[in-house]
This record gives sequence, structure tokens and C-alpha cells, in this order.
Amino acid sequence: GGPSLERLRDPGAPAPRLAGRAPADDVEQLCLTNVVQQLEHLRAHESVARALEKGTLELHGVYFHVGEAQAYLLAEQEEERVFDRVREVDLAV
Repeated sequence: GGPSLERLRDPGAPAPRLAGRAPADDVEQLCLTNVVQQLEHLRAHESVARALEKGTLELHGVYFHVGEAQAYLLAEQEEERVFDRVREVDLAV
């Protein structure tokens, strides 16, 4: 949506990225940006913020690349937004 497009145009905002490779094109970059935007939107809700503060809720951002049949999990570290590839070993919990 509009906020994600605005974020893409902001040269001061670090762009979300994939670990190990650059986004294939502007559409993929917009998809990654949208995941970050949606998490921020959820965190802005009072009930969500309270649950996060209490530790009763965790939010996770995921990007699924259909062509690769590959999921990427958002690892938020300070200002950097990196989507790490989800491997089969990560699922064996």
C-alpha cells in the first residue's frame, strides 16, 4: 500500500533485505517492505502493545517466495531488517 511505497522512496530508511541475495526486483523489495510495515501497524494497536510488553505475544514477519518454494523469516536487529532463509533444520523443534 501507500505507506510501503513511501518507505521505499525514503533514502534515509534502511531497506529490508534478504540474507544471501539482493531482492530480485522492485516488486520483491515492496513485498519485504510491506511485511515490516504490517508488523509496525500491529505494534501500534494498544492491545497488541500491551501483550508484547507482558510477553504474552510474539510477532514474526515471514515472506514466502512462491517460485523458490522458500520461506524467509524476518530477523529484526536494531535498525536492520534482514529476512533469513528458513531451512528444514529450523523447523525441527
